[in-house]
Amino acid sequence: MKVITLLFIVLLFNLQSPAANADKIINVQKINFYHDTHTDTILISPRGIRNLVVMGQLWGFLKYHHPLVAKGKYNWDDELFKLIPKIIRAKSDTELSQGLESFVDNLPIAIDIASKPDTSIVFLKANYGSLFDKTIITETLAKKLKLILKYPREGINHYIEFEPVGNPIFRNELAYESTKYPQLYVRILSLFRYWNMVNYYYPYRDDDNYWNRVLADTLPRFITAKNEQDYIVSVLMLLSCLKDTHAKIMGSNKVLSEFRGTRSVPIKATFLEGQLVITGYFQDTLNVKQNFKIGDIITSIDGISVDSLIQKFLPISQGSNREAQLRDLPNSHLLRTSKSEFNMTLIRNDRLFNIKTSSMDRNHIDYLGRQLNINEENKMFYLLDSGRIGYLNGRLYKNKSLPELIVSLNKTEGIIIDMRGYPGDFMPNSLGNYLKAKKSAFAFSTIVDQLRPGFFVKGQIAYNGGTANSYEGKVIVLVNSDTQSMSEYSVMSFQGSPKVKVIGSRTAGADGNVSDIVLPGGIKTVITGIGIYYPDHKETQRVGIKIDVNVTQKISNLLLGKDDLLEMAVYLINQSK
Repeated sequence: MKVITLLFIVLLFNLQSPAANADKIINVQKINFYHDTHTDTILISPRGIRNLVVMGQLWGFLKYHHPLVAKGKYNWDDELFKLIPKIIRAKSDTELSQGLESFVDNLPIAIDIASKPDTSIVFLKANYGSLFDKTIITETLAKKLKLILKYPREGINHYIEFEPVGNPIFRNELAYESTKYPQLYVRILSLFRYWNMVNYYYPYRDDDNYWNRVLADTLPRFITAKNEQDYIVSVLMLLSCLKDTHAKIMGSNKVLSEFRGTRSVPIKATFLEGQLVITGYFQDTLNVKQNFKIGDIITSIDGISVDSLIQKFLPISQGSNREAQLRDLPNSHLLRTSKSEFNMTLIRNDRLFNIKTSSMDRNHIDYLGRQLNINEENKMFYLLDSGRIGYLNGRLYKNKSLPELIVSLNKTEGIIIDMRGYPGDFMPNSLGNYLKAKKSAFAFSTIVDQLRPGFFVKGQIAYNGGTANSYEGKVIVLVNSDTQSMSEYSVMSFQGSPKVKVIGSRTAGADGNVSDIVLPGGIKTVITGIGIYYPDHKETQRVGIKIDVNVTQKISNLLLGKDDLLEMAVYLINQSK
């Protein structure tokens, strides 16, 4: 196998707006999957990126629409590897279209069969990029693609199955785990695979122009990634473009861990009032309780201001909204290092001072999850205000305890349900029923039409309530950026009752069952696989759930040991006594 030398004239990568052109020579390793017999020097320019974008859109379209590909008759990754060097050399849209048409012609199908019209209500239509907009693809190729689009599908695809609730299962995808730095064509495959999975199976793809731009904007980064760390950063940037708090790299990943830093200091830090504040400790080692006090504001780390670090890491931080991104930044980037110590600048009692502290291996830190609640007793349930108010910790809640809880709750005038974290059990059909006297809808889902990739239709409507002996007092639900996914769904299930008020700050905005994805290099991630909406069609993804009273934790009250949300909840329950 001969080495292919590629000459790149690329747009310097920027997630928001590509910068000026720059010349770059890339020496590419041998491609084991491509069997061409000659050496090529390929010019990658704006024309080259355009060629690759359209090719990626076509390759993904055929993967999920062509009947022979759907049956697994082709090694579809290998077909891409063979197609890249042919298409990249196209010097015009006509030449590009002709090359793609030749590729399609090698995938014969019967053209005299037409699918039956679909009458289901469409919630979200498919995005085909440039394949049918008449700007690049010739009419002859477009006609052939339309025939494939109309060809009846069986609902089963070599690459796709579906869970009973409707979220996709991506299957038969090679992980290419043997190297953490995949070869050039495999890196391009990585981008194309993810982009098309999202394009056809992501329920919140509400701006097709944006997602099409993501493909063009991220290609140069994947192409020019010079080592395994560059590659995984490219993947992080791609995941961040989705704006989905679920879309993180999952499990153990050595390259990612080394990039972020394998050492830390066992303190908890949270963004409050726009500042990075110490809110607790994971364990009492390295004299952290002596060096750091609850309420200390961290202004710089190793000589770099926290504001500058935020701007540096936000583009590679996954989150449906800024609050969710900031929630995870301390643990994913800010308080991580490869060095043996940290140098921090802190504000305490209006005084600025520097502190140097040793770091320790993160594997030796007892991470028990995100901080629970300030001044929280580690109990599922306890009484406040002389027994008149019940406090229920959603993180520790178990359905099997509900009958016993009801006995205690029925004696109270109000309940505070703390949902600042992931619930310990599925709550809508248990606790949710107990809170609602009348049965009502609290959410509906959108799921992909299994016979029409990219089309999302209205799915099941979720109901609860109608309990004869429902709770009669006030209910206050506490939320913040730690309220995510099933926690958000649970809160929605409570909100159908007029006695329920939700207080707090913006939630993580990631609702709906997830679907696993594997990318080359053995990178594991997920996406939100079904859409979740309020009955009035209000979105939850990125937006977060509806909040009745906005309350955020004040640093000044943190210093006094006060939980502002909890105190507001007590006040609201007592307000109408």
